[in-house]
Amino acid sequence: MSAISRHCTGRRRLILLASVAVVLGVVLTSVVWIAVRGDGELAGDAVVTSSSTAPGFSARDVVSSGAMSTPGAEWRSDRETVGAWVELSWSSAHPVRRLVIVRNAVDEPGVTEGFLAFGDGSYLQVRLSATSRDTVIPISPRTVDRVRFTASAVSDGAQYVSVSEMSVSSAPADDDVATEDVDGGNVAPAAVASQGLGADGTDPHALQDGAATSAVADTGDDWTVDRPSGAWVQLDWDRPREVTSLVLVGGAQREGARLTAATVTFTDGASLVLGAVSSDRGRPTVLSFMPRVTRSIHLTLDKVDGDGALALGELRVYQRGATPARPERVGRPDELRPAPVPACPPSAGPPPKPLTVLCPQTSSVVQDTIDLALSVESGYSAVAATVWPADEAEPAGPVVRAAPDASGLASLSIDVSGVPPGPFTVELVATGEGRAAAAIYFQLYRRGAFHGDVPSSTAAIGRTMVYAEEFDRPITLSRNGIGADYAGAKPVHNGDQDFGDAIFPGNAIGFPNIRVVDDRYLRMDVEPIPPGYTDPQGWGRTHLGGMLASGREGGAGFSAQFGYFEARMLVPAAPGTWPAFWTLPSDDLIEPTRTQAEFDAVEMYGHDPKMACQATHSHRSGNDGDSYCAERFATERSALSWHTYGVSILPTGITFYIDGHVVATAPQVEGGAAPMFFLVDLALGGGWPVDLAAVQDRATLYVDYVRVYV
Repeated sequence: MSAISRHCTGRRRLILLASVAVVLGVVLTSVVWIAVRGDGELAGDAVVTSSSTAPGFSARDVVSSGAMSTPGAEWRSDRETVGAWVELSWSSAHPVRRLVIVRNAVDEPGVTEGFLAFGDGSYLQVRLSATSRDTVIPISPRTVDRVRFTASAVSDGAQYVSVSEMSVSSAPADDDVATEDVDGGNVAPAAVASQGLGADGTDPHALQDGAATSAVADTGDDWTVDRPSGAWVQLDWDRPREVTSLVLVGGAQREGARLTAATVTFTDGASLVLGAVSSDRGRPTVLSFMPRVTRSIHLTLDKVDGDGALALGELRVYQRGATPARPERVGRPDELRPAPVPACPPSAGPPPKPLTVLCPQTSSVVQDTIDLALSVESGYSAVAATVWPADEAEPAGPVVRAAPDASGLASLSIDVSGVPPGPFTVELVATGEGRAAAAIYFQLYRRGAFHGDVPSSTAAIGRTMVYAEEFDRPITLSRNGIGADYAGAKPVHNGDQDFGDAIFPGNAIGFPNIRVVDDRYLRMDVEPIPPGYTDPQGWGRTHLGGMLASGREGGAGFSAQFGYFEARMLVPAAPGTWPAFWTLPSDDLIEPTRTQAEFDAVEMYGHDPKMACQATHSHRSGNDGDSYCAERFATERSALSWHTYGVSILPTGITFYIDGHVVATAPQVEGGAAPMFFLVDLALGGGWPVDLAAVQDRATLYVDYVRVYV
């Protein structure tokens, strides 16, 4: 890899002569660009750098090689294809409204798709013209000090990437991206709706007549199609739109066909697959993606289940900067309330561990004082307890010590009145002459008033938030996600799956160990199975675990292509606990795919709380990918604090973050271009022995939020 830079001078004005043809929603633009001096052109003042440059070529030629209509010398990467990039940068930020990329001749192997990364942290997907060397890219105005074009796809036989010219303009134009404020960010009502002939559908304007919110009462009339298979509907705007999300709301509950798969096609011909759409209007299917500029959205109904007419309620399209509205939920959230502390179990013989918590129960709700009862193995003469607030910036509490009595019982009373509300950890350490110190980590929860919201990490800067689960309202779960807000087990195309050494509860017993607490946190408990309940898989598992997934069987729910997924979590630490935050592809929920990519933002293992793993997988016949495990935290105190765990998925690579800092990078894997849904879980095992006896066979994962950006 080499970098070549050049400071080039001069200004150019670009004059566009364009002819436009529209065929089923695909706009093909033939352009001729003439370079003349004038205001608004920024490329000539840029410093140009590249990921690599082949011998005999120069990166500066992308801004100085000749006129757009007759480009001269070109920049050529040095045997790089996907991932090769060229960047323009300036000493100060400039407003940017438009880019032009002139690539290799269309009949020669070379780059076909890429993305733009701007200095403000935002991104834009680009598909290069299939009929012309020139691709004109209007963008939503932003003020930036650099822009990088990265190749994300090349044609067969390409051995390098070449770009002849790049132009960046700040001057307004008649076909600039429309940026006016719209209700809730939904630009669909501003489009003209049309439908395919022979579909026998009602007026497609019905897909635009609701409010911008996702409330059930705001969907207006339904668009009803008598012959839905293969039918299509299209939204056309008079000016380009930079969009990030599409929301499809089901029609009124009725007998008839149900949409199980659709294709969304943009003006440049790029397309994405959309999964099943529920007739439950309160649970739409949401597909987000790295921003794209388009003049149209073409929706083809590919697969339907059942006979008769199909009804759809709303088709919403959200512009860059807007977050799709979430449906309102009804009911009251679960709460943790103080309960009488049960009597501690009597000590019967030698304790099973050097140090065992007898009471209170793990994750009990406490007030100002906690009274701990511990069983201590013979040979240990002292126990020390230290309270660790969940916020690492808060000071740890004073050390409280006690000595066990002749029977091995130790009691400690600890003042926690100064601990911030929410979960916290108690470190317990037993010591004795000639004995190795024994430590366990025990979680409790303190009630109190919370102050303010927690911002996302710096890794989200510049991106558009497309999903935010703040756990400030109740949630519902079903094993496969159907009829609920989330799936409570790993969803697959025809149902749901378990993994690991804990059972993800079934609908038969509900989800007694998963709840929203204090309108603030998701709480997942690992706990012994209830009396009379047996492992439904017959695997002999003895504990319940917890899972929450945004995808549902059939591909409904939420997914995002090329986004940044982040969760703020407080993990437990006991041998065998296996908390994780990760993503899986939604297209595999629609029907089985040959390859399923997986990106693990974090996996942690309770026997070594300072270690965290990040990983990529491409599940096919084998398990191709990479794992990156290391001690990410200097101390157990740091590990058992609130942290944000994030993964950025780009067409050319994966970046893992903790608290906004990069901890690992990985190449993209096969299948990684599919839209991804997120999963957060507390499982057991993961290849390590499970031993929770010291903490009453229980452990708890708290999740503050899950947010997704594109």
